[in-house]
Amino acid sequence: MNDDLSPREIEILQFLTEGLGVDEIGERLDLSPHTVRNHVQSTLEKLGAHSKLQAVTTALRRGLVTSPRD
Repeated sequence: MNDDLSPREIEILQFLTEGLGVDEIGERLDLSPHTVRNHVQSTLEKLGAHSKLQAVTTALRRGLVTSPRD
């Protein structure tokens, strides 16, 4: 498991943590949904996660992102 995430991957993970979907993230970052999906896939691989939910949970546990409640 490699936490060597790029700043963009962490930014997208934070948006996922806030419950945003791929299209919404793309709009906010001015990226195509395809590009966002590529970042998400790369992030899943680096975290050893099998789903976006597992990636978010792992990232929260490791302190890579913050909870929307914080």
